Amino acid sequence: MNLNFMKNDWKSQATIILIHAALMQLTMNFVANFINVILPDIAKDLNITIETLNLLSLFFLIAVITVLIPLSKYINQYGIKRCTRIIIIVLIGGLILSAITYSFELLLISRVIQGICIAILPTINYILIMLALPHSEAGKTLGIVSSCGYIGMTIAPSVTGFVAYYFSWRMTFLLMIPVLIFDLFLMNYIKEEWSVENKSIDYVGSILYGLIMILFILSVIDIQLINFVLFILTVIFIIIFIVYEKRIEYPVYNLNLMKNVKYIIGNFGGLVSYFIVFITTYTLSLYLQVILGLDSKTAGLFLLITPIAMVFVTPYAGKLADKYDPIIISGIGMTIITSSLVILTCIDILPEYMILVALILQGIGHGMFSPSNNKDILTSVQDKDLSDASALLNTGKEIGKIFGLAIFNFICIMLMDNSNLENNILGLSHSIHYTLVVGSILGGLSVISLIYSKYWIKS
Repeated sequence: MNLNFMKNDWKSQATIILIHAALMQLTMNFVANFINVILPDIAKDLNITIETLNLLSLFFLIAVITVLIPLSKYINQYGIKRCTRIIIIVLIGGLILSAITYSFELLLISRVIQGICIAILPTINYILIMLALPHSEAGKTLGIVSSCGYIGMTIAPSVTGFVAYYFSWRMTFLLMIPVLIFDLFLMNYIKEEWSVENKSIDYVGSILYGLIMILFILSVIDIQLINFVLFILTVIFIIIFIVYEKRIEYPVYNLNLMKNVKYIIGNFGGLVSYFIVFITTYTLSLYLQVILGLDSKTAGLFLLITPIAMVFVTPYAGKLADKYDPIIISGIGMTIITSSLVILTCIDILPEYMILVALILQGIGHGMFSPSNNKDILTSVQDKDLSDASALLNTGKEIGKIFGLAIFNFICIMLMDNSNLENNILGLSHSIHYTLVVGSILGGLSVISLIYSKYWIKS
């Protein structure tokens, strides 16, 4: 492709932006999901327990959710393209640190750095797509970009498993660096800069928001008296945050968006969908390797099924969302997702081919749900609220992952002792089962809420 030839043509600029957004979505999904396959290898190499191992994913998610909304304001203030370059460079540094460290503490810090970078990239993608590309094809565009994200999810288990099996789990952290370097080069051909708003930044609100997210996450990861106290503090700070945000001219988040019931239901659906997909991948990786005794390479190939289905379904679902009511398409998708999880709750007695069927259904369901739900949310707000809408959309998805990990961690603590995984086979099996049951219930609630949104709420 001759990029010089395209640089002054609007359609060519749109093409470059679409390629950039697709590459970022692929990289984000890879970095966020690849570590699931190498968790047993990390546990053995660094000699850590299941609870400590869960912290690696939990702190990554904490970093994502804590900075997501505040950073979206800074991005809008200082320029989308400029800040994207900085984030990519920092992400490369965080990945290199993970690859070279022999300390679990430094590995944890490097994953936090990666989480901060991954937090803001999806928001940038959504804003860029809605501002730079035609709204009439938003569903199709979001479908293409989401499909590339699912390609990242697709290649993550298999490529990571292959590299970890034949080389080292450390090498897996370096896999996306060439893509990030190429994208830095590609951004030289994006000539325009975007700034959605030029308002004063709500520093106090940003600090309060970050504090709320940290307290909330810490309060749900374990069941202890101190965690209950943290939850009470979370509620108190939420009240303070709401009162403060209503009194200032330019809040860190536009609370008026929360008056839209359909908007809330759409975000709840996003939360549930990522709860299900994340915790399914996370628990099945452990089930396949620890309980069934498969190696990381084979487990990675097994987990390839769901994202492959997503890759094929998502672009067509995006087109359907442009043609039909996106709530209907997302409702069908959530119904399929929930059905797949109901099947997996019987994982201990399922033949392997039924596990594959469930994973295929989950991929089809999520592929239908994601672009249609994203379009429904992002087209329901004005351009000035795009950063808030896209930030909350991504925050909800990350909260879904955190809830999944927190619930699984809580159940593990209840049913397992503090010894290594191999001595807790029965407890791990029961923990996986009950976690999937919780996901099935949430999926059912999301289906009901989408039906309510479609047929009982006036537009």
